[in-house]
Amino acid sequence: MKKEHFIIYKKRSAVGIAVLLIALISWYQLEISTDYVTPLECLKMEAQYIILNACTNMVIISGFVILLNRVWKGCLAYTIFSFLMSIINYYVIQFHGMPFTFAELKNIRTAANVLGAYRLEIDKWVAYIVFIFIVLLLICFLCKSLEKGIELSVRKAVFRDFVLLLLDGFVIYVGYLSPNAIKPQNTIKFSWTEAYHTYGFTACTIEKTMQSFFIVDRPEGYTEDKILKFPIPVEEKSREETPDIILILNESFYDLRQITDIETNIPYMEHIDEMENTIRGYTVAPEVGGGTNSSEYELLTSNSLQMMQGITPFNVLKMKGANSIVFHLKQLGDTTAAAHSEKASNYSRVDAYPDMGFENTYFDTDFADKEYYATRGFATDESLYKNMISWYEDMEEDKPRFMYLLTIQNHGGWEQTKEDSYIVKAMNDYGDLQGQINEYLTGIYMTDNAFSELTEYFENVEREVVICMAGDHSPSFVWDIANGNYENGMLMRLRSTPFIIWANYDIEDENAGYIGMNYLIPLLLDKMNIEVSPYYQYMIDLHKKVPVLTDYNVYMDFVYNEHTYDEINEYTEMINNYFYLEYHNLQKERRQELFNAYG
Repeated sequence: MKKEHFIIYKKRSAVGIAVLLIALISWYQLEISTDYVTPLECLKMEAQYIILNACTNMVIISGFVILLNRVWKGCLAYTIFSFLMSIINYYVIQFHGMPFTFAELKNIRTAANVLGAYRLEIDKWVAYIVFIFIVLLLICFLCKSLEKGIELSVRKAVFRDFVLLLLDGFVIYVGYLSPNAIKPQNTIKFSWTEAYHTYGFTACTIEKTMQSFFIVDRPEGYTEDKILKFPIPVEEKSREETPDIILILNESFYDLRQITDIETNIPYMEHIDEMENTIRGYTVAPEVGGGTNSSEYELLTSNSLQMMQGITPFNVLKMKGANSIVFHLKQLGDTTAAAHSEKASNYSRVDAYPDMGFENTYFDTDFADKEYYATRGFATDESLYKNMISWYEDMEEDKPRFMYLLTIQNHGGWEQTKEDSYIVKAMNDYGDLQGQINEYLTGIYMTDNAFSELTEYFENVEREVVICMAGDHSPSFVWDIANGNYENGMLMRLRSTPFIIWANYDIEDENAGYIGMNYLIPLLLDKMNIEVSPYYQYMIDLHKKVPVLTDYNVYMDFVYNEHTYDEINEYTEMINNYFYLEYHNLQKERRQELFNAYG
């Protein structure tokens, strides 16, 4: 090898090492922008995910290299990009509670206005990011000096770019798209920090970007023409003004009697079982043993997740301007509020609630005097109801009021207390699960008492008030204690949580049986004689023949026979029309009169 060729070889090798260093160091720079406790905490990430993030950074670097046709220029452009992403992400988390995503660029003007109200403080984390930026700049200029005298012909440059694109495709496929990809799909769920700190900022940003393109399955046979010709039924309601509505989604509120012949030392749902002036039944939640956000979405929007498999709705769907019970009641003149006693960032509620139209939102530290059962770490229903009542009393006097509350008391796990704390005990032998079940049943007993006290309070309120409470999903151990096989409706019962609608004025008692979670709001509006939209009216009519729509490719007719969505029968056209309406509802441009209230 000639001396000059050897020198060029060494320089190219040094440039390659520099690029690897930039990719790896920028991984660290991006990571420390994502709300760690200490600067070294991110080093606990598994090696495979550190390598994946670094390789993905190299994919981005190669894009700049191809665009600018010089390695050092590509590295410099990427270094500036990585620095800006780190700084922007850090401040977005500080002020917004959520990481930055490219989807937020559409709101850049609003974001700029909001940031103008904050003072951007330069703390140690910003200093770390700036220091790393300087280090990366030095490496870039080292690359520049190494590249001096190295010129590529057009043919060699094209070959280099071709090889880079092949390697980029390999990284993206193996890392994200293959059946056995390094990074699992749909990892950003309950807590964004858990996903980002496990899989890395770059990898999770890739996930969020991909989700923005592949969310809703277009139903077969859908055309805009069908929606344009869709009739708008009109059903007059006699009520002049809506009552105040309190909607409670109660964490893990479930009736174990659906799946096991359980016996207990004392009744644990005595008040709810015996309560009069109610409409009651079971809502079929989208998932078993988890999936609060899926239940929230179906409840508040009346959209089925059958067309949106595997997503975490509030994380990926655009809720601004979306059809929902909030949007509907605001059309009818209601003032609105939403509350959840945990972090606003969980499931992106900090964005989703205001985007849906809630005028006031309350999270975490907004709740006063939280109380807890024994040593469990979740605030009791009773203490949350006290806060809710206080906010209810502060709402505008001259408008109907709508308040939504998501509770937390009965959240898993159920091994947080000792045996002497159990109020309810199962007489059956559930083996290793005995303690968990006793702790869980004690929580349900407390939910029952708290709901009874809540209704007692509103019995004495002069305004007309309707309270609707449903469970969000079953506890995770239901799989282990269910008696019988998963045929003959067992899968439905594993998903079915109790719901109860109570009013402080006379309503007709009714057992509504099993209904899909997405039907609960249309049912409430119909039974309370509240004005509805064509969308809700269609669901009210569909419910009479098909009361359960699940997201696992099964629906139930009015005698609870199971059918699959691809089955051709007397219900096919009605169900297809519902999914056409829902799909249209999710489009940016929609026939708005289908979703407007009559009133």
